[in-house]
Amino acid sequence: MNQQQKDTLNEYSQLKKDIKFLEEKAKILNGQVLEIMQVNRLEEIDVSDLGKLSLGSRRKWNYSNKLKETEAELKDMKKTEEQTGEADYQETHYVMFKAYEKNQ
Repeated sequence: MNQQQKDTLNEYSQLKKDIKFLEEKAKILNGQVLEIMQVNRLEEIDVSDLGKLSLGSRRKWNYSNKLKETEAELKDMKKTEEQTGEADYQETHYVMFKAYEKNQ
């Protein structure tokens, strides 16, 4: 293996390490940003010239015990419960970031 290949491996490894650190830091900040946006009743906000932050949500469905026992029919039964309202859900709020085109 030549030095250029070793350097590439080292650079890649360092980037993976940095990404993991940054993802962990972003996860902590995400909670803080979510709270700030909710307290200030902000659905969307421009962040200097970097881009914008927007609130989003997703549903987390909770199904009946009867459905959990019927694995073979689970897919069809979930859909039926969602459509009939027998299943309930929880919404989770999160933050989305979209870079402006000049920063991509």
